[in-house]
Formats: sequence, C-alpha cells, structure tokens
Amino acid sequence: MRILGKRRRCHAKTGTLTGVSNLAGFIRSRRHGKLMFVIMTDNFVGNLSKMVHLQNRLVTRLALY
Repeated sequence: MRILGKRRRCHAKTGTLTGVSNLAGFIRSRRHGKLMFVIMTDNFVGNLSKMVHLQNRLVTRLALY
C-alpha cells in the first residue's frame, strides 16, 4: 500500500490487539471516486502478517477498480 499512499489514493488507520486486526480509511478508486472502507477481523489465530497482507491486497484492489 505504499504506492497508494505515495499517490495519495489511500488514507487509512490500523488498529491491532491480540487476535484483532482492523483497517479503516478512504481510497480514491479509478471508477467510483472516493470510497470509505472498514476491514475488521476478530478472533484471528495465526501469523498477523498474513492478515495484514490480505488487508493490503483488498484495499489495493478497491483502489485500482
């Protein structure tokens, strides 16, 4: 998501606790203009980096759509 941030297409805030990972913000998509999103994950067991990677992929897809 660094590319989206540099191009000012995404402004987001993360929040994490044990077993919880959240990402919320705004993106500028190609087709639909400004969109708001929230990704909330609770009771997650496993490596947190996998969840962060998935969140980044979802937001990137939204921005490029």
